[in-house]
Amino acid sequence: MRESVIYQDILQQGLKQGQKQGLKNSIVDTLEIRFGLVSMEISQRLDELTIEQLQRLHRQAVICGSVEEFISQLG
Repeated sequence: MRESVIYQDILQQGLKQGQKQGLKNSIVDTLEIRFGLVSMEISQRLDELTIEQLQRLHRQAVICGSVEEFISQLG
């Protein structure tokens, strides 16, 4: 069972989804520590991004000067 292509595909999808959720949570936590409560709009926009985009934005959440500056990086 573990060797099947379908099983491996489902496992990979789950791992990617977990990584994506973890990055999103880290971004939201960072923004909340720095600037206060994060709006639902920002949270929803983060849901639409790829892992690579979230990785870039995580760095931006750490160095940005304001939540507005962060939002401008969302595109």
